[in-house]
Amino acid sequence: MKKNVIFSFILSVLFFGCATEANFKKPYYISNTQVNIGENSGICKFACVSFNFYNNSEQNIKSIKFSARVYDSEGESAGLISNGIRCNITCPIAPREDRSITISLDDIIGPEVDENYTVDFLYATEIEYEDGTSWADPFGLYCN
Repeated sequence: MKKNVIFSFILSVLFFGCATEANFKKPYYISNTQVNIGENSGICKFACVSFNFYNNSEQNIKSIKFSARVYDSEGESAGLISNGIRCNITCPIAPREDRSITISLDDIIGPEVDENYTVDFLYATEIEYEDGTSWADPFGLYCN
């Protein structure tokens, strides 16, 4: 009897370990992050951050919520009030598609742009798929 309990315990650990491993697959990748100073027609007047977003899932993305922090060249908070970016982008992205995304920094740093900025802790807080399901990472565990 004791052997059956131990065997059942080991099987359940292996089964649940394998089942939950798929839940930890990162559904996206962010690369080529850069801050651009100056006007970008239709997007920003003073500065913006651009990056490549790769849909690493098998589903079509409907919208994405992003979060990030902006710092000046000395590593200090670059925001007028807060250095946090929070935005929602609505754009379809097919499975395994790489999309260029640009987000305005105008509300964060304002018109007094005269130095090099960096963006850190950029990640998707929520991804909504076209089938109505969603994936969320509210704490930035999958941050690049």
